[in-house]
Amino acid sequence: MLEFDATAIVIAISFIVFMLIMNAIFYKPLLKLQDEREDYIANNKQQAQNYQNEAQGLLSEHDEIIKQTKKQAKDIISDVLEKAKNEKGEKVAEANQQASERIRSFHDEMAVAKTQLKDSLSNDMHEIARQISSKILGEEVPLIVNNQDKR
Repeated sequence: MLEFDATAIVIAISFIVFMLIMNAIFYKPLLKLQDEREDYIANNKQQAQNYQNEAQGLLSEHDEIIKQTKKQAKDIISDVLEKAKNEKGEKVAEANQQASERIRSFHDEMAVAKTQLKDSLSNDMHEIARQISSKILGEEVPLIVNNQDKR
């Protein structure tokens, strides 16, 4: 069977002392480093998550600003197009009015010219008729002119 003598006790005591020394010199600093590393990793992970959340918030804010800017641009473009259409309509109406006035003026001028031409032709016709009658009859014949316009 097993015999226990003083050597076994010395070995057990030296093992316990060695374990206490190893624990103080090696294991505690190693466990401390391991805990510090875990804390460092957890802090970095939390910081990375915070940065990601902040980046996500900035990205959504950026997207909202872009949407608002696009909407404002569309509003400005539609306003400019509306103003351009209104100006176009006004200018077309003004041009039509000027054209109508010119046409009306031209018609008035043509009516005056027509009247003057009729009067001139009427006078010329009476003169030609008098000349023809004087050549045919050989003497001067007074003509009675009826100044009624026959239209």
